[in-house]
Amino acid sequence: MSGTYKFGLYENADGTNTDGSITPLQKISITYDAGDTTPKSSKFINLELSKIYYVFELDDKDQPIKDSSTVATVNGMEYLTSYTATKSGSTTTGVNSASNGDRVTVTNQSRVNKLPSTGNCGVLIYRLAGAILILFAGVLMLMKYKETKTRN
Repeated sequence: MSGTYKFGLYENADGTNTDGSITPLQKISITYDAGDTTPKSSKFINLELSKIYYVFELDDKDQPIKDSSTVATVNGMEYLTSYTATKSGSTTTGVNSASNGDRVTVTNQSRVNKLPSTGNCGVLIYRLAGAILILFAGVLMLMKYKETKTRN
């Protein structure tokens, strides 16, 4: 989907920093235009090499999206966001944790509301009634045919 997607870097796994603030240490953004199909990437810079950081996508209110099972609004659309980390020899744990050389991939899955189920048993009644009427019409035609045949 076209739009600008924002990401924040935090020091704690709960989307906070060691000083208790909820403002990201750094923010980056990636912009997709209509027709873009290739994945894009961006980097956080000037970080401590031995420190573990946590990457979160930011919603429309610039709040970190922490729970991948809840719906978040990004660019006015509802998404389920998931994180995966590619480790490059580090010992970090967590799907959105990274240290020097690691890569965190953020995937947004568009949330589509389930359409209502239509035509359950209400349609079945009309089908059965129609089949009975056709059968009844066939019996009447057969009786008329036999009646005209016996007259001749």
